[in-house]
Amino acid sequence: VELVGACTEFLREGRPFLFVEFCSKGSLDTYLRNGRKNFMNEIPKEQR
Repeated sequence: VELVGACTEFLREGRPFLFVEFCSKGSLDTYLRNGRKNFMNEIPKEQR
């Protein structure tokens, strides 16, 4: 999936907006949420 752009205006509030290309096989959001347990957060807690 190609990243088209991002809006970081609300990044400090934890609300980044990402713009990606159309996903013909379904929602990228649903895919990421369903696979959440398979991903790891590599950002140290003190930097979140």
